Amino acid sequence: MAFKTHEITRYNYSFSSSGGGVATMQLWHDQTEVVRINFIDEDAVLPPPAIGGDLETAVAVYRRSALPALVDMLRHEKPVKATINDQPPGFVFVHIGPEPVGEGEV
Repeated sequence: MAFKTHEITRYNYSFSSSGGGVATMQLWHDQTEVVRINFIDEDAVLPPPAIGGDLETAVAVYRRSALPALVDMLRHEKPVKATINDQPPGFVFVHIGPEPVGEGEV
């Protein structure tokens, strides 16, 4: 299988006192956790995602600087989706669908 796309209906994120910042974001479809995102410093090497064999779950690593854009997307866009792709090197792509040109803010 190459990829699977999931609609994201809920999310949460947490901060850790030991890590000095955001630790984890979880993306959910209804009651099922689909993607867990761990955040690392800007200069750290990004490891590849850990992808479940059925493409139903994944653990991905993003840079800390991605958090504001992810939260903005999750708060203001709909639908938000996560595509899990297991083709080497594998990736987890959080995205929105096509929007009309000139739609603007509502």
